[in-house]
Amino acid sequence: MSTTPNQPSDPSPPDKRPWLKWAGPYVTTLVSAVITDLWSDLRVILEKAPGGLFVSVPAIGLVIGLAAAFVLRRVRPSESRPFARMTAAWPKLGHRLTAPFAGARAVRLRRLVARAWPVITIGYLSVVAGMAVVVLPWLAFHGAQSAWHWMNPPPCAHPMELLVMTAPENLHALRERADQYRAETTLDGCARYRISVAAAPSIKDMTYGFANGWARNDIRQENEPFYRLLGQRPDAWIAGNAAEVVRVRDVVSKDQAALQIRANVASDHVAIAVLGSRLDELDRILPEGGPGYALDDVVAAVRTKLRMRLIYPQPGTSSAGLIAATKLVGLDARQDTIQSVAFDTSVSDLLCHFKGRALADRESIALVVPGHSARDYDQRSLVDEGCPGAPPSGQEALHEVPVAGLPALDYPYVKITWAGARNAARDQAVDAFGGWLRAKRLFAPVESALRPSVIRDTELYDAKTLIDSRLPSVDLQVLFDASKSMSQPPSNLSRVREALPLIRQSLIDRDRISYATFYDSGGTRVSPSSARFVPDDFDDLIKDVTRLISQGTDAPVSASIEEVGRRSRSIGRTVAVITDGGPLDPRRDSAAAITRAVTGADTVTGLYILALRDGGCHGLFPAQSRPGTDKHVVCREAGPDVAAALTEMISTIRGWS
Repeated sequence: MSTTPNQPSDPSPPDKRPWLKWAGPYVTTLVSAVITDLWSDLRVILEKAPGGLFVSVPAIGLVIGLAAAFVLRRVRPSESRPFARMTAAWPKLGHRLTAPFAGARAVRLRRLVARAWPVITIGYLSVVAGMAVVVLPWLAFHGAQSAWHWMNPPPCAHPMELLVMTAPENLHALRERADQYRAETTLDGCARYRISVAAAPSIKDMTYGFANGWARNDIRQENEPFYRLLGQRPDAWIAGNAAEVVRVRDVVSKDQAALQIRANVASDHVAIAVLGSRLDELDRILPEGGPGYALDDVVAAVRTKLRMRLIYPQPGTSSAGLIAATKLVGLDARQDTIQSVAFDTSVSDLLCHFKGRALADRESIALVVPGHSARDYDQRSLVDEGCPGAPPSGQEALHEVPVAGLPALDYPYVKITWAGARNAARDQAVDAFGGWLRAKRLFAPVESALRPSVIRDTELYDAKTLIDSRLPSVDLQVLFDASKSMSQPPSNLSRVREALPLIRQSLIDRDRISYATFYDSGGTRVSPSSARFVPDDFDDLIKDVTRLISQGTDAPVSASIEEVGRRSRSIGRTVAVITDGGPLDPRRDSAAAITRAVTGADTVTGLYILALRDGGCHGLFPAQSRPGTDKHVVCREAGPDVAAALTEMISTIRGWS
């Protein structure tokens, strides 16, 4: 009778032993518990015996062997088939072993083997018994333990958390490496480490953070509640260049934080990148020779012959921009510096804005960015950085101009030890990740015959000082919307208070900022303007803003601008309105009224409205200026990152100067 397997549509055969489904786990658990208990007790007894396991186990084996020999002596060969087979086999084996020997020697050797047989048997059985005493319970114990863990896996312990910071353009690569390290260092399927990755602030803000325990200085706030300046304290920092580390370490004392360079985890260099079509033109213009063109020849060709802008990120916020500036600012006139310094806060922001430009605009720009960032632009399209669209190809892709003498990027891994917070386990974990990164590398190096230059920390300081002296300063009057809607959950006023400390890195020494509030209380009310704060007084400004309270209802922006224009005696000031968007409701105010107010205020040179709520601009002022006036009027919505929106506001207003 033949059988065929069940077809997919056939009903499954009934389970004849359903009790196994529930009895199996219980039986396994019971057996595991019994064996574990017995083996644990036996092991304790053996360890307490004289001599420990090394003496007690052979002794037990010897006793078992002697007992076996006594039994074998009492049993007749005819009554024991196994014994009879063993004794019958020995003469044959003895003959084979003594075959090479002749005469009396062979006879004596056979007799010797026959006499030694009981001793050999006892020794053999002793060894087997001793091994059985140790090995069999050990196997049973670990087998039961494995079954128990398989049935009831233990919960994972909380992994050790580490925070590593680096420049925004390196975040993608560092996150990939952190995930890889976590996967490779699991223990019994549990992650041992959770490595968070954060964007490093500017050198200026980082120095301030290290000097103040990574928090705002509460002494200046008269012991009022304060917010963390830069978030969670980092355990390690991957800098772009060792000169950055030296620059920060020279300012921060060891009783605040110790910075130790452990290893270089990548290698790269600053690159000049252009679209493919412009690279062909440069190759025709520049003189041949060497593995790369001279930097001054490339700068002159880009600016004068091709009429292109050579731009790099804001050196005050981007370490890569500052490193690039060390070699470029010496080749600049004042106007060149102003045109070269993009007001993008990072390499990633610069590349994202570059990608969003029209093709004609992109062809007029030469970017100065790390080499791996240009490759990321071509290969990943910077999707992780929030840049939509597919990677460019062909003539629209970025191509590196072979230039000799641009700064090297060696990416040192810096271990951070905070004063009074030494932890041996954390120190070991930080060192282990750094050693692993040194072997794996942060990103793949690209072979190049170019010789990048090594820069010193003094060059960073000199470049920043020279750039700050050339950049236009910002003279800003901030108008805070103080209507009650600003404090309604989620409190937009609180979001501004928390984000304000982070714009310090966007300021230069010559910037001036003051603030006032506006609201409606039976008419538009504008509070008296504060003093004009400089960057060194920025904590005082933050303290004052922390004390602001909401009152009244939404007041028209146009009426507030007119009031500021009547009061102000400082020519050339820009007004920034920070609001949730309520005053911009077309039913309350109009774009035409706001434009007339800005045009009529002689002391106001431009208006930047930052709306903290999505849709807060109500579609007003999408362009950079209004028809019929040369004054800039713009409205931007902050999105979730208020600090980034405020930084962009400062950079945009600086560009208007």
